[in-house]
Amino acid sequence: MTSSDYFQRLQKDFKNLDKEIIFQVWTWRKKDVDETVEILNFISKNSTSPEQQKILMQLLQIFGDCLSKEQILESWNASDRAFGDTTGKLVEMSFVMDINEIEEENDLKITREICLDVLWNLLNFPTKTKYRQIDNNALLRNLQDKCQKLNENIDDILADMTIYLQKIGFDKGNDGNWYFQNMNVEKLWKCYQSVINDQLMYCTVFQLFICICK
Repeated sequence: MTSSDYFQRLQKDFKNLDKEIIFQVWTWRKKDVDETVEILNFISKNSTSPEQQKILMQLLQIFGDCLSKEQILESWNASDRAFGDTTGKLVEMSFVMDINEIEEENDLKITREICLDVLWNLLNFPTKTKYRQIDNNALLRNLQDKCQKLNENIDDILADMTIYLQKIGFDKGNDGNWYFQNMNVEKLWKCYQSVINDQLMYCTVFQLFICICK
């Protein structure tokens, strides 16, 4: 059977699922029939409306590599199937690494800590306006404090932070402060996962977000 034949078969077997959902899962799993059927069965059994199907699929795409389908479903149900609340719980469950135990250069450590704070707040509180904006003076004070404690040059770290904020989706306003506009949870989660990956101690934040947040 051709890929087209398999896809048509999936549409017949999962008539209760939206065609767009079937296509997205089919594409996401790189047209692997067994994996696609497994995920479609899971979505079919645990969601009703097209909106719920889409939410559950997005959660599986974002967190499926680090959490089981059962963990994702349990958190979703416990959050009354609200996407934002579920995302916050799943992010917390996925955060299994204590970054303070990672040995790395001080400049990268400073930038990493601030990056994680920003990403954590956006993922955990997606509807809170205060986490979508960063006071530039407060950012400078935070950086200055960390740099003084670790005897680092703030200019180089500030340059990295500026690039990071732009890559993740912040724009600098006319008042000099930073504002985040478009909420792309999947993109943010990929950035978050990459920052806490211990292999990144050998990379610069500039390289990280050029590659990941595109």
